[in-house]
Amino acid sequence: MIDFKILIKENIPWKQIESCYDSNIFKTHLWSSLIFETHGYYPFVVEISDSDSIIGYFIGMRIKKMGITIVASPFEGCTTSYQGLSTLNQISRSERVSIYKELIKWLFEKRYCLLFQVSDWNIDYEDIKDSEFYSIPINSYWLDLRPDIDTLFKSFKQKSCQYSIHKAEKQGVRIVKPQSPEEFANNYYAQLIDVFKKQNLKPTYSKKYTLALVRKFYDTDKVIMLEAFHPIEEKCIATILFLTYNDMAFYWGAASYREYQKFCPNELLMFEAIKKIKERGCDILEMEGIRSYKEKYNPIRYAKPKIVTAKYSILITMKKIAQKTYYRFRAAKASLKL
Repeated sequence: MIDFKILIKENIPWKQIESCYDSNIFKTHLWSSLIFETHGYYPFVVEISDSDSIIGYFIGMRIKKMGITIVASPFEGCTTSYQGLSTLNQISRSERVSIYKELIKWLFEKRYCLLFQVSDWNIDYEDIKDSEFYSIPINSYWLDLRPDIDTLFKSFKQKSCQYSIHKAEKQGVRIVKPQSPEEFANNYYAQLIDVFKKQNLKPTYSKKYTLALVRKFYDTDKVIMLEAFHPIEEKCIATILFLTYNDMAFYWGAASYREYQKFCPNELLMFEAIKKIKERGCDILEMEGIRSYKEKYNPIRYAKPKIVTAKYSILITMKKIAQKTYYRFRAAKASLKL
């Protein structure tokens, strides 16, 4: 019989959680502390055991929105990707789904939440086809980093990527590490504003949050931050940031000034970052969403389910409406002329 126990903040065994084979950067103490400091969400960690033997842990957050208590792993708006279970030993996908079913039942019975949602890298649509879960598709790309760097380069599209990398190198674009968290955050966010301005939108997260994240990770081995500098002027024209942990890296953000696109800084930044990610021992680069410009790196397109379930079905309907309203509002705003 599977048993569950909520752990208070002081008793969360982060070292054990982080040592799990399926842990990633978003299930670490460092990331949880960032979310608490910037959003005020305490880590919600459930210990999972079977016959008094610990199987693993569920990592997420417990919050209240519009009077509704939600257990989310993760919750929207936290720039957090896949969370969910971290298990001490490898388990099958069917076992993982079974644990979620028991966990959700327990959370509802104990009144810990009315709405539950989870995005777990180790669950595919095939795994939940026979369940009653409602799911929202997570469409994205991932890049297989196991081939050597020369093989990876040759897999990039020749005209839109290989040529651009060579062009940037030939023109003298310099790729450097930022000298300080403040430098990177200022450059990145100014460029991000320029990117969104083209779409008549504003960034979905603040400069304050960006700086908090960069400061949190700057002196660790869990981040790769790079800047591209103008060939002649002492000016940063593009930036990129990846988070790494275990065998997986996540594309967190990249930005550049439109007026300097002729120097092709983005492709060279990406290529140099991939080299460093491979040096960290990562085999997978999750590319965070579908964008046409990412296709030039020859990634693998995929869709995974965000599992959403509620004690009362009306809450699912409310979530669907809220989500549609948000995206319609942003689309309408983008269509307006400046």
